[in-house]
Amino acid sequence: MNIGEQILKYRKKEGLSQEELSNKVGVTRQTISKWELNETLPDLKQSIILSKLFNISIDEFINYERINKKDKNNKVVKTIIIIIIILIGIFMLYKIIYNKGVNDASISSNVYIECIKDNYKYNVSISYWNISKTVYQVDGSKYILDNMNLDYHNYTVIEVINDINNYFNSNGGSCR
Repeated sequence: MNIGEQILKYRKKEGLSQEELSNKVGVTRQTISKWELNETLPDLKQSIILSKLFNISIDEFINYERINKKDKNNKVVKTIIIIIIILIGIFMLYKIIYNKGVNDASISSNVYIECIKDNYKYNVSISYWNISKTVYQVDGSKYILDNMNLDYHNYTVIEVINDINNYFNSNGGSCR
């Protein structure tokens, strides 16, 4: 909104005609009309009188357009901050659910495998996340852990079980 639109808005808000406003400011009605049409601008003394008549600060009267732009910019910044906070929340929730962010029994499970080779029993415990079925820990027989070199990160529980079964089956053993 420019100064002319400002003058028109506040003149009407105060219920003044161009003639009445011109008498209060000490100019002609035609001058008020030219101001409202943005053909000319009030000088500093007239701007001070207008701001007092309209009960607004001279800054608000002269810089109205800039103040509105700042308000709009503040709203944009606030909106961006809210979006960032929401995205951070979604990301944290994702990390908790899918990427080992919480070690809670309700979201994880264990599978126990017993394998036999050369009349020896080997036990393995595989811990995994229920939702993604990705393995986060393998414990058990030192023989299995040392000989298989299990790099279980980012594997599903089925893939790790199949690797263990395949290893024992190909080496004369079996698992259940």
